[in-house]
Formats: sequence, structure tokens, C-alpha cells
Amino acid sequence: KEKAGIIKNQAKVVLAPQEPEALEVVLGKCREQNARIWQVGRDVTWRLKHFDLNGQKVLVKTPNASCELRLPLLGTHQCENAAAALAAIEALDKGISSDAITRGISNVEWPA
Repeated sequence: KEKAGIIKNQAKVVLAPQEPEALEVVLGKCREQNARIWQVGRDVTWRLKHFDLNGQKVLVKTPNASCELRLPLLGTHQCENAAAALAAIEALDKGISSDAITRGISNVEWPA
């Protein structure tokens, strides 16, 4: 509930998959604020194309674009994260090139 407090009037909101209780709270706040919602899994989708020990390739579709990404991190949660990140970049509408986005995501590191 507290996190939904950042949603402002007529804002663009990118929403990653949530537990049902949390989802209802955030959607309610979006309705109150007349915010535009892009939900990963509904408005923003992804499809795993390939994976191996070096990473995975995923096709992400946002309301306005489609992009194939190479993720060096494994796991379906990383695909969801990449889809949410791509949608957030698009929602910011700052004219960031798709080349810069794909390079940035393909260079993600998680040293362990």
C-alpha cells in the first residue's frame, strides 16, 4: 500500500507480476489517480526463444515495440525483470535507442 503512494495523477505505471492482494491495491490506486497501467504478462509480454549456460534470448513485446534481448542471467524471473525494464524505458519516452537498450541489458553482470 505504501509503495502505491508514489503513483501520481495520470502517470504511466509499469507493473511486474504481483501477488493478488498487492495487485488489487496497486490497481485501485491507479484507478484513483487515472494512471495508465502496463502490466507485465498482459500488456507487456515475453517469450523465451533460447537458453543455455551462457544466458538466454527473449522476445519482449511492449505496447509500442518488439525487441529481442540477450540476457546473460538465467531464470524466468530475469525475463520478467527485463520485460518490466524495457517497458519502463518506453514509458519514460526519452528517445533511448533500441541499440543502447539491447547493449545495456546484454552487458548485465551479477558476480557471485
